[in-house]
Amino acid sequence: MRFHFHNLPPLREAEIELGDFTIIAGKNNSGKTYLAYALYGFLKQCRLGPAERRAAHIGIPDWHWSAEPGDRGADEQGPTWDQILAEVVRTGRVALRVSPEALASHRRHIFNLLARDFVGEHLSSVFQTPPDEFREARVEFDCDSAKFARRFVFPYAPRAQIVLDYDGDTLELNTRGDDGQAAGQHPWLAGGLLRAYSGFLLSPLPHPFVLTGERFGIALFYSELDFTKNQLVELLQEHARKSGPKQTEFPYIVIDKAASRYAMPIRDNIHYTRSLTDRNGGTRNGLGIEVGRDLENLADGRFTAAEGELRYRALDGDKRSFDIPLHRASSSARALMDFDFYVRHDAQRGQLLIVDEPESHLDVDNQVALARLLVRLTSAGIRVLVTTHSDYFLKEINNLIMARRLGPQSEAVKRLDYGSQPLLASQDVRAYTTDQGVLKPCVADDYGIEIPVFEQAARAIDARSRSLAAELFEVSGDDSV
Repeated sequence: MRFHFHNLPPLREAEIELGDFTIIAGKNNSGKTYLAYALYGFLKQCRLGPAERRAAHIGIPDWHWSAEPGDRGADEQGPTWDQILAEVVRTGRVALRVSPEALASHRRHIFNLLARDFVGEHLSSVFQTPPDEFREARVEFDCDSAKFARRFVFPYAPRAQIVLDYDGDTLELNTRGDDGQAAGQHPWLAGGLLRAYSGFLLSPLPHPFVLTGERFGIALFYSELDFTKNQLVELLQEHARKSGPKQTEFPYIVIDKAASRYAMPIRDNIHYTRSLTDRNGGTRNGLGIEVGRDLENLADGRFTAAEGELRYRALDGDKRSFDIPLHRASSSARALMDFDFYVRHDAQRGQLLIVDEPESHLDVDNQVALARLLVRLTSAGIRVLVTTHSDYFLKEINNLIMARRLGPQSEAVKRLDYGSQPLLASQDVRAYTTDQGVLKPCVADDYGIEIPVFEQAARAIDARSRSLAAELFEVSGDDSV
């Protein structure tokens, strides 16, 4: 999947292809977070946008009825959406012959429509800015090489679903209820068919989940961040006490003043954190991997949610053992809390986990540990995208790439304790730097990733250190220097 963003301040051009593990590095204020937020907003809009506009308004592929004994012939041209709906209502099933090329063409049209909608109607809301700020923006998306799912299941009603099966030649749609019987008469079926077909075409797009750079602050103030309702009440009370604007204008003024100014990813991160206090028991995710011990070692404790409060408890047996509300925990614990709950409860294969600056508030050992855990998630079927400033984080990613190339039988891999750690193949990695308004790809090979901005800074500080040490030796004559 390749996304191309034009005129997304401060980036003029940003073409990014998602790998299993994607890294965006660069200097401060160079557009890394802006790009990650725009990508999150686009993927979310693709999932939530009206299915009718995706599919029905631009026609259907060049498909034909599949041959049925005693029914219509295989070469008969057809059908329209109305004809498909009528067939499904009649039999609970329809089979259509359609080539991958026709489906790919239809998907391309739908993606172009979604991209235009995103820029024209949604991009400014992602960043909570006036629409004029993005008047020259443009988004393009290329998914031509993505394969179609062999099976896609869409629950279109509380007790009914639509199943799409595709073998590369025939697309079959079946409706089923909980009892296994055809559910073709359900009143929601018409919209369900469109949404099911749209979901089938969009199935290569991952569901995004974001952890913003503000997550440690959110964890500290999550109980106070639902201030919009209180502010709305205060504005209503103020209006009742004194004369104000015209009654017809007042609701719009209230809405404008009461609306939060958080970017969409931050707002979603706030909602996620606030929802955690309603969690009760259970720590299973949909990945089929055990990460509990890794998370406990990383956080040096455990996170719990009970009775409307998030808490942090140090590891058992430690002399420092304590159980405290999250707002009294360290910044590193707060930075890891949402990540911990996501991995334990909500991680599912096929998602895209976007983490802004995963190294924030972590010491070097924990930056290394988090790099390993993110690679473990990648091996379990989650795509990961990170923005980072951390050379330590990147060095460990490079170590995992080199260890993968050497293989589990390598003496160095065994000696350095990489044998039991999921590793990372260089071909599954995409890396980029932001520089002078342009997103530039970085080389990723069997030796890891070359990030020029970090390498230049490291060489410069090493050169200054050597120069100062040489001068100090010259002045002091101390052989120990």
